[in-house]
Amino acid sequence: HSTNEIHICCMMYIWFFFLITQEDGDMLFGSSTDVFLGFVATLASNTGLTRDPSQYRQFKLKGKIDPRMSNFRRKLGLCVLLIGYYATPLTGKHPQLMDSYIKNFVNINRGRDSYMDLVRGDMESPDSFNLRIHASVYEGYQLCRLQHELDRITQNPQKDPSLAEIKILLERFQVILDNHFSIFGLESGDSSRDIEILKTREGSIKIDMGFVDHSNSFERHIIVRMELVMITSTLFLYFENQCGQERSEYTPYYEKYFSETVKQTLQLTKIIEKYYRGDFEHNLPDFMRFSLELKTQNGFSTIIYSHLALILRINHAESLLVESMSEDALKASDSASRDENEERLQILRSLKEDFEHILTYICQLLNKDLRFTLFSTFRTLLF
Repeated sequence: HSTNEIHICCMMYIWFFFLITQEDGDMLFGSSTDVFLGFVATLASNTGLTRDPSQYRQFKLKGKIDPRMSNFRRKLGLCVLLIGYYATPLTGKHPQLMDSYIKNFVNINRGRDSYMDLVRGDMESPDSFNLRIHASVYEGYQLCRLQHELDRITQNPQKDPSLAEIKILLERFQVILDNHFSIFGLESGDSSRDIEILKTREGSIKIDMGFVDHSNSFERHIIVRMELVMITSTLFLYFENQCGQERSEYTPYYEKYFSETVKQTLQLTKIIEKYYRGDFEHNLPDFMRFSLELKTQNGFSTIIYSHLALILRINHAESLLVESMSEDALKASDSASRDENEERLQILRSLKEDFEHILTYICQLLNKDLRFTLFSTFRTLLF
């Protein structure tokens, strides 16, 4: 028998099994999930999930195929795409097969309204639950498109990326963060429910879509925050290297993206710290916790390395300033200059202490929570 949609669903369940197994789970970093992701993407491409059902003649013929299969294929195709992009780029790996996958899907979707019109057209009757699921999955797809655009710009062997292009992408990431994946209100204790009814052959099931929406927004918010940290820190490191080659015209850019890196790192740190402190527990369900931990795990790695990089640079600046003050003392420089340098030194030392305190606190949170509740997550960070 040829591969069908059910087989691909089963493979995705197997992928998730390898992901969450407490003893043997690799938590995105090992070979088993890579193998299954590649296998699932290949099967999805061979089965035609990279194209909308409306592009196939057999789906256009009434009575030939159950119209519900069209929307099922849309959700399944997008979910394969989301898994590929969520599980690979943020761990330093690039899903090569996903390039053609997302290009095909982009070509037949002119936007969210066009996609939702196709979904409604294949519904036998209005179904608010499935419409919300499709809308949520499509928002995740919009994030994948931005990640794909970033890959296209930064991994082009024939053309270096321009700063203007990257700045536009940064703005687009910020827009999608504010408009689609905002976590404003998650800290409130308001636990009002948003119940939708899912109709099945066995009856009706009540599902709290408020929990689902909050969980999806939080996961994607963390992903976008990590993207912003990675982009700004990469720009900062590039201009730092240029300034190290005595190219003073790059100094304003170096200062700008250093400040932006600090800002984005602290914002990501604050959100994850609030999550582990329990500030969001009223609006994030326990049954989504493992999925949320996958994102915060990557967030921990980003935070730890970013804080270490900042501490090292502040420490280096402190050493250079102390050396400069020693030379000025030998030259008997004026007291105003000495006082100014002393003030700068105190600021640098205070900043270093603050970043060291934050880093220590984050490590304590990591050690306290993950090693007892989700050891396979914690294990990947032990190195």
